Amino acid sequence: MVQIQSLMRAVINFYSFNNGNAPLVITRVKEHNSENMFMARLERAIFDSCEEDCKATPSRYAIWGEDIRSLSISAVESIRALLSGCLSAMIFGLRLHGA
Repeated sequence: MVQIQSLMRAVINFYSFNNGNAPLVITRVKEHNSENMFMARLERAIFDSCEEDCKATPSRYAIWGEDIRSLSISAVESIRALLSGCLSAMIFGLRLHGA
């Protein structure tokens, strides 16, 4: 029990001190494009859950969860790029009005 509590404390401390504006990217589970693999990985996790020993289930769900995070990070990056482009266009428009 002490070992589990120590491990849990280490995980909590890691995420508490991580910069919230810079999402952590776990590259070791990025085998393929997340969008293409998303449903396949979920399916494997679900079928592993149905097996009697369920040995691979936690790791399958962890990898699937990383796919969700990866897609979310991509969405944030896309929104940030879009907003940056919109802001540049607005500034350009304002400069034209001031000319």
